[in-house]
Amino acid sequence: KYLALREVLLPHDLSPEVLASLQEQIARYEMITLVYLVRKEVKILPEKPCYLFFIKIKTPFGKEMSSYNAQVAAHFAQNIPFPGEFRVYDAHQYALHTRQFKKVPGSAIYKK
Repeated sequence: KYLALREVLLPHDLSPEVLASLQEQIARYEMITLVYLVRKEVKILPEKPCYLFFIKIKTPFGKEMSSYNAQVAAHFAQNIPFPGEFRVYDAHQYALHTRQFKKVPGSAIYKK
């Protein structure tokens, strides 16, 4: 599940309808404040795209950040209805990748 800084990230290719439905689902997570979504360049089996969610989580006061964020990211990954292969990354844990995700056109799909 490691994400290399040299990964080639492309714009997601979701239809406006699928994206709107996804945004509705994300809005149910009160603790998620920002979501980027990109498509990873895949060399083996390019017909099966892999998408990457980069989520920013607001940790409640008194909670241990890395443990709480890992729980939220795992819950998100298990419960978000998404039409394809995907991975979820916590923005705090992968802070060095923020610029990489921001540079992809249309990647910011949700902001609270």
